[in-house]
Amino acid sequence: MCGRFALTFDGDELAQHMSHQLNRTVKPPEANYDKSYNLAPTNEVPVYFVPGAHSQREENAKETGQSTKDNECTLTNMRWGFIPHWAKDKEQFKGYATINARLENLKANKLYGQSLKAKRCVVPVSGYYEWTKPNPKVNKAKLKIPYYVTRKDSDEVMYLAGIYDYNDREKIHSFSVITGHAPEGLEWLHLRMPCVLEPGSKAWNLWLEDQDKQEWTQKELSELLRPWYDEDHYTCYEVSKDVGKVTNKDPYLVEPVSKPKPSIKKEEEKFKKESKVEEGEEVPKLTKGEKEDYNRLKHEGDVKAESVKEESGNLKEELSSLGEESATPAKSSSASSEENKIGGNTSHKRRPN
Repeated sequence: MCGRFALTFDGDELAQHMSHQLNRTVKPPEANYDKSYNLAPTNEVPVYFVPGAHSQREENAKETGQSTKDNECTLTNMRWGFIPHWAKDKEQFKGYATINARLENLKANKLYGQSLKAKRCVVPVSGYYEWTKPNPKVNKAKLKIPYYVTRKDSDEVMYLAGIYDYNDREKIHSFSVITGHAPEGLEWLHLRMPCVLEPGSKAWNLWLEDQDKQEWTQKELSELLRPWYDEDHYTCYEVSKDVGKVTNKDPYLVEPVSKPKPSIKKEEEKFKKESKVEEGEEVPKLTKGEKEDYNRLKHEGDVKAESVKEESGNLKEELSSLGEESATPAKSSSASSEENKIGGNTSHKRRPN
């Protein structure tokens, strides 16, 4: 799950940076955007897409007011938390239900059907936060440990694959971040991670630039967007627990609490050491709800048996780290009827690039 990230550029700085990096004119959002070191669901953030791509030149220009001049694009502020065009009001999709879109069932999920054809995007971020919790016998306070995943060159931008829509009733753009199974080197941190795209790569060009690509198979999507992690360009380190409170926005949140390890392997070893159950200790028993989650996940082939404690109750723990009291968003009856149309989640392990 991706539930928090940082963007350490304001709108003007981001546009200038992207113009240089992408070798095209990128204009800042029409509405002012200030940098933030702790962005949370429902916040509005700048999103990038090519207005003339996906055979939707006129429609995209009408919705966003973007210029359709060749080699020019304007960043658009969008709400984090997908609201489809057919929703009668945004309250149908309040909460955290649509902040992420699972790569494994992206094709089957009817919520994203039309957007998959024509409204693909990337979300520029400086880095994203993820929480993990060591064994409670070692971590007496039972607190989740926040980590920050970012580029080694802090002046560079990470681009998370996303999918967006425009709701004319609410006059609002919104998006989901696409997530998949984490590569082997990052499974210790979390079983899932955002799908990152590199400018100029085949995945970037096909996802954003191709004006004719509208139909996809699930295999194509899984191969194109599968998560990866390159230690030559990315780093991961523990940060302050203050990031768990959404009102904290200060720069120190992205600073390491200790010297970053030269390799995520060192962090993985540290995590395993802290989480090890000593010989003779009793492994905590699963609750009824955790057993149900385990049986579901085992049936879907998404986790190994030793990953049960981390993934079961995952949403509850994630929302707890975000300061939420409940993982179940309120839904209207109309929302429930629409959700019945949405494909169920299925997942499987992916190999890193």
